[in-house]
Amino acid sequence: MSRPWPDDPCPQFGIHLGHVGGIVRNNVLVTVDPAIFASLFRWEDGIALENTCESPRVVHNTVLGTSGPNHGSIRCWQPGSSGDARNNLVVSDVRDACDGGLVAAGNVEGAGLDALVDPAGGDLHLSATGQALAEDAGVPLDPGPCDFDFEGDPRDDAPDVGADEISDASPTRPRPGRAPRQQAPASALLRSSAGAVYRSAATWPRSPRRSPPACCCRRPCRRRPRCPPRAPCTPCRWR
Repeated sequence: MSRPWPDDPCPQFGIHLGHVGGIVRNNVLVTVDPAIFASLFRWEDGIALENTCESPRVVHNTVLGTSGPNHGSIRCWQPGSSGDARNNLVVSDVRDACDGGLVAAGNVEGAGLDALVDPAGGDLHLSATGQALAEDAGVPLDPGPCDFDFEGDPRDDAPDVGADEISDASPTRPRPGRAPRQQAPASALLRSSAGAVYRSAATWPRSPRRSPPACCCRRPCRRRPRCPPRAPCTPCRWR
């Protein structure tokens, strides 16, 4: 999220689309601390459509934490703009400020940060609370670019709302018939200087500590006695 400068009252957004057509899909926008919006005096939105035409699509996004009296999670603004917002899981609402040019369906509003497992730690999967809100709550979409969720899991005929399709990946309520996905442990979470969280699929075990040898077969060695004849050769790093 970006914030306006003190002398710049222009609206700021997480994703700002001013384009002909296009699609915004499978994004997770989370503001962990809602106090970031306390000093704002103009609109600030998670996803904003401005001066758009040919109905760009905003589908299967999760926008949480951007709540406040003047903030819409998804907003179409400027008269004459158009858009198509479906199957989004949002904290605030989907607002039409473009004279009826926004088509909205299958969106779930009013979700909180507890809809995600651990947003502060980078686990953006749906929690049990989020699953109760999102599961099978979306509307069917035409086959194409929205057939998979933000991790590549296929969506079924009754799609879940938001960027995460409930499946074997769900840590609290898996669906039968799919192999469990390996979850990266906390040690595999990487955070960039800009605050972005990346997840690694592998862990790297620590090298085991080796006990120092009782003897050494190297000569000369000032730290260990020389190994007796026919004993396993055990060189040490001291000379």
